[in-house]
Amino acid sequence: MKNFPDKRFSIKTFTPKSSQDWLALDICQTLGDSDNLPLYLSYVRKYSPKIIQMAFDAARELPANKIKKTRGALFTYLVKHYAGEKNIS
Repeated sequence: MKNFPDKRFSIKTFTPKSSQDWLALDICQTLGDSDNLPLYLSYVRKYSPKIIQMAFDAARELPANKIKKTRGALFTYLVKHYAGEKNIS
């Protein structure tokens, strides 16, 4: 896939080069989901900053006992929901 690092990609070796990179890094660290940094990088490149920020704020603010899976999964759902995408799983 284009814009995805190879399988050896790691948060430990990632060097942010743009504001989008920094945002994706902040999202994965805040949500405790470092394995999905490549996914968050793709989201900040694909979706508007407003959608990303709304989803990030909502995922952080929801109490842990209200989250069915993980904050990362909730963030992914919210990004797609706010973007108006169909077939959200």
